[in-house]
Amino acid sequence: MSNLKPTLLTPEGLERLTEELENLTTVRREEVAARLASALADGKDDDFVENADLEAARNEHSYLELRISEIEDILRGYELIEDAPKGSRKVIIGSYVTVVEDGFDEKERYHLVGPAEANPAEGRISYE
Repeated sequence: MSNLKPTLLTPEGLERLTEELENLTTVRREEVAARLASALADGKDDDFVENADLEAARNEHSYLELRISEIEDILRGYELIEDAPKGSRKVIIGSYVTVVEDGFDEKERYHLVGPAEANPAEGRISYE
């Protein structure tokens, strides 16, 4: 039995991660494989130590496989959270919170989500 807490995801977050994983394991893997093959072919006459394209392709491949592994781990152990009921005065994970600073008319709306979905630029902030 694992002591790890499940990753909390909204339905939208689950959909985004599922779509990202599909894209990474199909489209992106093929693109990176083609880039690696091209860099290897171009570098046959060069010193491999100084083949910047090959190094960049290998780095991209490593990042891609790491991201795929991260998403697969999340999807193996997630807990789905629903949006808080509309009109609720209690702030919980899944709540939408509107922030208004004193003296300013501008309102900012945030969705309280788990860390895997946090993206402040898109109005999603982590409960952590």
